[in-house]
Amino acid sequence: MKKYIKFLLPFILISFYSCVLIIDDRIYDPNPYFKNAMKRIEKIHKKDPKREGPVSSMKILVYEKDEHKLIKLTIPFWLLNFGLDVAEASENKKYYRRSEDFHYTDLKKLKEAGPGLLIQVDEEDSKVLIWLE
Repeated sequence: MKKYIKFLLPFILISFYSCVLIIDDRIYDPNPYFKNAMKRIEKIHKKDPKREGPVSSMKILVYEKDEHKLIKLTIPFWLLNFGLDVAEASENKKYYRRSEDFHYTDLKKLKEAGPGLLIQVDEEDSKVLIWLE
């Protein structure tokens, strides 16, 4: 296991510089953030209505009303694919127990969806947007 940690350490450090994570726990009105994100998503859909273009990252925007917390996360697809490859190697060596409801290979199909909106949740106490760019 130590040899995996030594091998993965440079990639983990690179990943911290590749991902963008912003957490703000002083947001009382998330609507401007979600409106801006939807404008961005609409531009993506206008540019590529068939969703056939390349995908380079996954964007996640989450708001939790009770905590007034807004979370913005950008994950480059190369890092997501790297994590999936590590999960596959770990599964072959039985380092973790697999869930029957969800499998990491389902994530590999995300890129096939093409750029645009994946998930939108707009409830009274929380909001979520997930899209590909």
